[in-house]
Amino acid sequence: MTPEFFWILGVQPLLGRTFKEEDSREGAPETAMLSYSFWQTVFGGRPDILSKTVRLDNQTRSVIGVMPPDFFFPARGGQVWIPLALGNPPTEARDNLYVNAITKL
Repeated sequence: MTPEFFWILGVQPLLGRTFKEEDSREGAPETAMLSYSFWQTVFGGRPDILSKTVRLDNQTRSVIGVMPPDFFFPARGGQVWIPLALGNPPTEARDNLYVNAITKL
């Protein structure tokens, strides 16, 4: 996700914060935001989830936020979101890479 994504949709996290511009920069600490259902299912809704880690694609990421229970993107399939760094290509082959774009008028 780009840093502006959640702001454009007008949604605030239930816990923590959304992405900042610096989260998308090369060399930035690896961060992630969790869906409410992922937080409940995997972490048991632990209130101390912020700054805990989750392992995705062999990378450890620090949890910076949890989205509210009524937030779904895309649809109900989104469980974890990471910052999109457009200038940094993946270091390994990915067969299932795609980007969704949305705008707000």
